[in-house]
Amino acid sequence: MPDSNSSTSQRLSGRPQSIDPDGVARIALELFDQHGYAQVSMAQIAEASGIGRKSLYRYFSSKADLVWGGALEAISVSEAALNTGRQTGLDLIESLHKATLAALQSLPDLEVARGRLRLIAERP
Repeated sequence: MPDSNSSTSQRLSGRPQSIDPDGVARIALELFDQHGYAQVSMAQIAEASGIGRKSLYRYFSSKADLVWGGALEAISVSEAALNTGRQTGLDLIESLHKATLAALQSLPDLEVARGRLRLIAERP
């Protein structure tokens, strides 16, 4: 009698056990760069990432979320660090420096962040 672990692993064969949102975003950014943002569908992103469309939508509700992902969190982290710096008596420049570093450290993959910013700057 096969144990439940082996049947589960057989059922999930070929699928990632966990999804790396930054990896998916990196693939999406490459597709956008190659084919244009408007020409790439969520289904194509899911296929290129080796995941199902439903899984993709669990992490990203739209293509825009793939591009803007992480920005709101980085802004929140930056604002909190800026406020903390000012409340602890740091001068404005030092507070801004700490807020910038905090925002950058909140981004798990700087290359993906750069790709997102490049896409935003270069494509309508």
